[in-house]
Amino acid sequence: MNLIEIKSPAKLNLHLQVLNRRLDGFHNISSLFTLIDITDGMSFKRTDKYIDLVESTPIKDNIVQKAAMLLKENYGVSKGVTINLSKSIPDQKGLGGGSSNAASTLLCLNKLWDLDLTQLELQSLALQLGSDVPFFIYGKNCLG
Repeated sequence: MNLIEIKSPAKLNLHLQVLNRRLDGFHNISSLFTLIDITDGMSFKRTDKYIDLVESTPIKDNIVQKAAMLLKENYGVSKGVTINLSKSIPDQKGLGGGSSNAASTLLCLNKLWDLDLTQLELQSLALQLGSDVPFFIYGKNCLG
C-alpha cells in the first residue's frame, strides 16, 4: 500500500462538565463526544525518507507534522510520507479538527509504514499530542 485517502471527522461535545483543577493547572472534565459529518480531507503517500505536509491553509506548528514525527522518532521509521491536508473543519471552534487530523495521521501511518501498533499503543501516543486525540483513535461516540 502506497497511498491512503481518508476523511478526518469533527466532533461535537454533547455534554461538558468541568470538574476539579489538577496540579498542572488544567481541569478534569466529564464530556460526551460524538462524531459529526464535517470532515477534512487527508491523503498519505509513502515516500523514501522525509515527511512533507501540504496544507490548503497553512497552520503554524501543525499537529499533523508532530504526529508523524512522533511515530517516525519513537519507532525508528526510515520511510517518509507526503501528507495532503484540505481543511473544512473550522479552527478554534471546539470541533477537534486538529486532534482528528493528528489521530488520522497516527492511524494511517501505522498502516502505511507497516508498524502494526495496537489501538492501545496508538491511544498512548495520541495522548502525548492532546487530550482529544485518543477519542479520534477510538473512533466512536464515548463518555470521557
